[in-house]
Amino acid sequence: MSGRQRVMVVGAGGHARVVESLLRYVPEVELAGFADRTRASLGERIGGAAVTTTWDELPAWRDAGVTAVALAIGDNAERARMFAAATAHGYRVLGLRHPTAFVERDAVVGEAAVICAGAILGAGCRLGANTLVNTGAIVDHECAIGDHAHLGPGCRLAGRVTVGALTFVGLGATVREGIRIGANVVVGMGSVVVADIPDDVVAYGVPSRVRAAPERPGA
Repeated sequence: MSGRQRVMVVGAGGHARVVESLLRYVPEVELAGFADRTRASLGERIGGAAVTTTWDELPAWRDAGVTAVALAIGDNAERARMFAAATAHGYRVLGLRHPTAFVERDAVVGEAAVICAGAILGAGCRLGANTLVNTGAIVDHECAIGDHAHLGPGCRLAGRVTVGALTFVGLGATVREGIRIGANVVVGMGSVVVADIPDDVVAYGVPSRVRAAPERPGA
C-alpha cells in the first residue's frame, strides 16, 4: 500500500457504511479502520474494516500511520467538534463526493464537504466547510449552505435558499425559493418550509411552524 494515505473513519454508525463506500472511489487512500465514541464497539467490523479506536485517542492515530480522517457523524455539533479536533492535530479532513452526484461547475464546495449518491448542486451554490449533503438531496441555483450543516436524504431546496451553520434539514423536506433558515435549526422530516425560520429552533409540519428549541442528544 506504499504511497497511499491512511484514513481513519470517525464514526461507527450507519453513516459510517456510507462514508466507507465513498472512500472506495478514492484510489489514493487506504482505510485504517473506524473510530467510535466509546470502547463498547471495539473489534466490531463495519464493511471491510474494524472499529479499532475511540475519538479521544485521536492524537495517537498517527502512530498507526494515519494522516487523514473522514467524518461519518450525522450530528452536526459532534461533527463540527471532531472537525476542529482533527484539524488542530494536523490531520487532513477529507471531502468526498459520490460519482453519481452532480455539482455544477460554478458551485463552490467547502473544505471536507461530503456529497452522497444522487445529490444535485445547482448553478452558483455554495457549501460551507464540513457540510453533509445526503443521498438524493437537491440544492437548486444560488443556495448558500453554512458550515457543518446537514441536508437529509431527498430534501429539496429551491433557488436562493440560505441554510445557516449547524442546521439540519430532515428527510424529504421541501424549502420554497428564497427562504432563509437560521443557524442551529432542526427542520423536521417531510416539512414544507414556506416562511423564514430564525436561529436555534425546531420547525416541522406542512406548512412548517416553529415548535421548540432543538435538542442535541448524543449520536
